Amino acid sequence: MKPAEDAAIIADIGKRKKYDLIKKASELNIMITNVISVQKTLDKIEKDVKVRKHLRSEFIKKRTTKVEAKKKDEKKIDEKNAKLDLEKKETKSEVTKQDVNSKKEKTREQIIKEQQAKADLTTVGKESAK
Repeated sequence: MKPAEDAAIIADIGKRKKYDLIKKASELNIMITNVISVQKTLDKIEKDVKVRKHLRSEFIKKRTTKVEAKKKDEKKIDEKNAKLDLEKKETKSEVTKQDVNSKKEKTREQIIKEQQAKADLTTVGKESAK
């Protein structure tokens, strides 16, 4: 292309590529017909790209804070569930301990009754022997 004779038209591309093409064309002194002011167009594109990057970073920050908050909530729920499970286990162990103790008491009571019955038999047997 000869800068004095030819002109370029930049259309239907993204802002970043358009920025690069306009910059390169201005360095090579190639006239671009669909751009009125090269410097204003470059500044506008730079500004738009910066704004878009900033909005994207804000969106990512919000999303990560939501994810972190959700993880904290899940962690709290897991801790509550763990506490409830622990309490259930403790109550079950207390109940089983009480059951074991009551069984021991019952066996003691049975032993005492058996001993009393034996004692009654021995006393009845001694009385009949007399």
